[in-house]
Amino acid sequence: MKKHQNHCYFTAVCIASAIFAVLLCLALFLIVTGDRSELDRMEAQAAVFLEQMEQAADSARQSALVGAQDNFENSMPGMPDASSGIQPGQADSASGKSTDETYVPSADDEYYEKITDAIRDDLPYGVEWQECDLSRKQEDASFYALYPKLTGEIRNRDYLNEIIEKQALLYKNYCQMYVEQAGFDSCHIQCFGYVTNMDSEHLSVVFDQKFYLNNQSMPGLSAINIDVETGTILKKEQQFNYSTRLAERFRKQCQKQNGLELSENEWPTEMLRKLLSSDGGIFFYTPVGLEIGFNYNGVNNQFGWMTATIKDYEEYLKKM
Repeated sequence: MKKHQNHCYFTAVCIASAIFAVLLCLALFLIVTGDRSELDRMEAQAAVFLEQMEQAADSARQSALVGAQDNFENSMPGMPDASSGIQPGQADSASGKSTDETYVPSADDEYYEKITDAIRDDLPYGVEWQECDLSRKQEDASFYALYPKLTGEIRNRDYLNEIIEKQALLYKNYCQMYVEQAGFDSCHIQCFGYVTNMDSEHLSVVFDQKFYLNNQSMPGLSAINIDVETGTILKKEQQFNYSTRLAERFRKQCQKQNGLELSENEWPTEMLRKLLSSDGGIFFYTPVGLEIGFNYNGVNNQFGWMTATIKDYEEYLKKM
């Protein structure tokens, strides 16, 4: 799957959007870990981000004074235009969450087609949905999140719910700051949670995140993966060997699944390997298999993500 946006801007405020978005994405695509320090790390990154926001605002004002303009028409190497790409279904009119009841992922599928819920009711644990809606407070800044809360019998349930909620609401209070402190005309943030896998071994919660700064759309993806038996968060660096073999596998599958050719010249194998294993790298489980990928943020003014399905992923697991 893939999703991205590309926009060209010629005003100083949009220069600030690009600068500001790069700083934002350092914290936005954090993969949550299973120890207590993760909550502290989220708060620390948020604090640093607020300091960087003021610097971005100062740069925007200075650029505006000299009438600076920049052309962001260049495309990211190997990327199709913004109109293409598999989207996570159609938007539900009530919440804005993308839904597609006609797509039911199966282990027999060749690859995972789109992000959707795969919720079961035959397990000791379950999920219910929580909503945070600040969209009616003011016109130029809003925040909305829809995310799952674990119920029933699962180890460390309260802690896991705390982690899930923290990730969903991480930027709840930032929209108004964007407008009042950074000088943007508008800021709207949406975060929609999906339970992409739910069984006795793995639970995956994927967040489809959308940022709108001055009408510039910046999509992103993050995920929380839970070992159901132990009630702990799975970290990608502890789970997988991000080898050149896996990077090459991702390249081939991405072309087959997304119709996107990542040439060796523009996307060297080592570059793909580092992107997959970086903080912007993502993985989550689905009924089809393992989905791996990464977010690409602020490169040639492009923001988005791409993933590909790895069905027989066991060979890439680290030996415990």
